[in-house]
This record gives sequence, C-alpha cells and structure tokens, in this order.
Amino acid sequence: MDKNVIRIFILGFIWVIAGIVMSVSKENSGNGSLLLAIGLSIESVALMLFFWKKINKK
Repeated sequence: MDKNVIRIFILGFIWVIAGIVMSVSKENSGNGSLLLAIGLSIESVALMLFFWKKINKK
C-alpha cells in the first residue's frame, strides 16, 4: 500500500475513534456524530484512493 493512503486511513481512524469516545463519554448521544461522520468520510476517501491506485497499476 502507498504511504499516503495509509496516512489518510490512520487520520480517518483517529477521527472515528474520537467520535466514538465523544459519544460514549458524554450524556448526549449526538455529540460525537459529526466526528464519526468526518472520520468515515476520510476513510472512504482512503479506500477510493487505494482502489484507484490498484486499478491504474494494471
């Protein structure tokens, strides 16, 4: 895997973990949903880049 794709995935994973921690630790369940959504979108970008680079190598 490309180092940039791994970095983007790790960044998204950190956002997802932060969103989960915010939702669990606060009384309101909607506090971490924005962080979770941002993290999942970053991870989807990393997944698209991974497949894009795999397709272009063939």
